[in-house]
Amino acid sequence: MPYISAGNGSRQPMFLVTTGVLLLLSTIAVTLRVWCRFIYTHHVGLDDWFMVAALVVAIGMGIMNGFHVSWGTGRHGSDLDLLTILVPTLKHWYAYQMVYPWSLFFVKASILALYHRIFTQTKFRYTVYVVTGFVTLYTIIVFFVNAFECPKNPRQAWSPTFPDGCNNLPATYFSTASINILTDVMILLMPLRAFWQLNLHPKKRWALMGVFMVGGIAVIASIVRLYALYVYTTTKDVAYDAIFILLLSQIEVNVAIISASAPALRPLFNKAFMGASYNRSNTHGAGYGSSGPAGNAFVRNRGKSSGQIEPFSYKGRETSAKSTNRGRESNKSEESILRDEEFEYFERERDYKRCTLQRDQVLEMIV
Repeated sequence: MPYISAGNGSRQPMFLVTTGVLLLLSTIAVTLRVWCRFIYTHHVGLDDWFMVAALVVAIGMGIMNGFHVSWGTGRHGSDLDLLTILVPTLKHWYAYQMVYPWSLFFVKASILALYHRIFTQTKFRYTVYVVTGFVTLYTIIVFFVNAFECPKNPRQAWSPTFPDGCNNLPATYFSTASINILTDVMILLMPLRAFWQLNLHPKKRWALMGVFMVGGIAVIASIVRLYALYVYTTTKDVAYDAIFILLLSQIEVNVAIISASAPALRPLFNKAFMGASYNRSNTHGAGYGSSGPAGNAFVRNRGKSSGQIEPFSYKGRETSAKSTNRGRESNKSEESILRDEEFEYFERERDYKRCTLQRDQVLEMIV
């Protein structure tokens, strides 16, 4: 590719290496996520399939961005034949705008599907439905706004006279990016109240919340990308500075995929690092796919679709430690964000009838 270079301060190598590493980590995270579902929980949920779709779109976007950069993006305009690269570069930019919203949509849909599965409280689910509807509508609108950014003649989007005859592109970029950041923050903060209501030890509550707050890194990338859009609309060296939009888009999408998949890898970490202790817990019915008193004491099957569970530990809700499930049934929940001393308690107390589940004990559940 004649326009790939590392000379004269080119940012292309940095972009290609960073994108390659991020896509590799995302692929590993999602592959292990699905593998854990098949091996440990024996159930692949809607949230998992959404994340697989997000990975496929992210890989496609990475390949597209690679071709985009091959036409000179990331190099100084003075080093390029602008008349030769202009039309191909604009075509790749147009295609990128079509794909980028969907990569974010599938990540957000995966997180919202996860919220819907692990929180069965009616009010919280109504919130999930509203946010899901908003994110879906927003994505569709952004897709068509980008597709018809030059409304009278869409082909004008890759014409040498671009952006003549097109919408107010800076206003479009900033408004859509701002709404995207708003939905990121909404989704990130949604479960915090539910977590805060859990009667956990403060350290464990903060640890649980911290696992979900890792997604804040993607929000930060979205905010920085907003600044990159500002630079793109004001710079005199568009070819050189536009690469930061592509780079931050890759960081935003892939970090979101990795952080949203990390909690689902807990069973793998248990297997790798907890060894005998984890196996002893399984012996007494506290592991994945277990039945019996100890295994069912932490979740309540409400007769809903597969994998839907509800915490026992919400304040103001009196619950019984008696299991509502009979017989041997595979636990399809994504248990164990935190490993709690309650497992060891049940190991010591073999007589289940003498054990009661205190409301201030750790919720052994969630992703």
